[in-house]
Amino acid sequence: MKSLIVSVFLKGIIFSLYLLNGLSAQNQEIPSGEALLEQSLAQRPRQYAQNSQEKHFIYRETIAQNGHYAQLTEASGHLYYQPYAQSFDYQKAYQQYHQGDLYNTSFLDTRRHQVLTHPGDQARIYEARSSEANFQPGTAIQLKGGPLGLTAYDLVKYPAVFMEKGPKAQVSPRLNPRYQFRVLGESLQAGRMCYEIEFLPKATRNKEAVFAGKIYLDKQSLAIVQVSYQQIADEKQDVLVYCGEKFIYQGHQVRVCYQPLESGHWTLSQITVRDQVQWQPNARTATWLSYENESAIWLSPEKKPSVLPNLCKLCLIKEIWVWLRK
Repeated sequence: MKSLIVSVFLKGIIFSLYLLNGLSAQNQEIPSGEALLEQSLAQRPRQYAQNSQEKHFIYRETIAQNGHYAQLTEASGHLYYQPYAQSFDYQKAYQQYHQGDLYNTSFLDTRRHQVLTHPGDQARIYEARSSEANFQPGTAIQLKGGPLGLTAYDLVKYPAVFMEKGPKAQVSPRLNPRYQFRVLGESLQAGRMCYEIEFLPKATRNKEAVFAGKIYLDKQSLAIVQVSYQQIADEKQDVLVYCGEKFIYQGHQVRVCYQPLESGHWTLSQITVRDQVQWQPNARTATWLSYENESAIWLSPEKKPSVLPNLCKLCLIKEIWVWLRK
């Protein structure tokens, strides 16, 4: 009888300690969103790929006109990607690019560093194909894109304006003071338990803070696993008049994903960018056309055979296949 009482007493103590430990763990405060991001950015030079990489990529771009697919472009090839620690003055390149310094300049001359991506990054396309089905003859929007254009959205290699501010952001990371960052909790992303951080502009109608979204940090390493954001509604409705035609920019969404390498470092794995615009090709009529463009690139961490997937099952009228080989 005494042994039974002692056993029950000891089990009660153990159970009480278990409850106390559980409550203690629950009461541990998660650091603020600002603190987590500042720590993540400070660790960036040693967390991401230290050496140049040769990746296999699949690139796809689609255009929808009034809700119907009008154009598809796909390509497969290899991407030579510079290390994340490479020195690159992104802020200067960004300013020069948008001030028009490139418009009268050949891409291959000595001013190539003014492009928004690192000049050492190279893409080689082995296969490509394109298909068109424009339902409104003479009104198709022509776009010029490609894999290197999308890599400018690598928000770790090229600092995002809503995360960092200043010309030396890559050397001394500092969060943009126009945004607020709030930890929503934890969620599972790509098989990793992550902190889910929401960011928003601190003030409305701020022309220098027009994005909102979420950042997912790996709970163990604080590396960025995924970033998804969009342009906020208040900054979309301005009408742009160009050559007598009217445009309304309706939306801009971006999703960037990263994956760990066998070495333990992280690297880019996927980028998707979607834009929506309304276009009035003739100011004398009330006809507006709606366009949605989506560009995406998928990257593997190692070089693989270049084989395009099956063509998307889109309702396309004609198919034009172009095969580019080395």
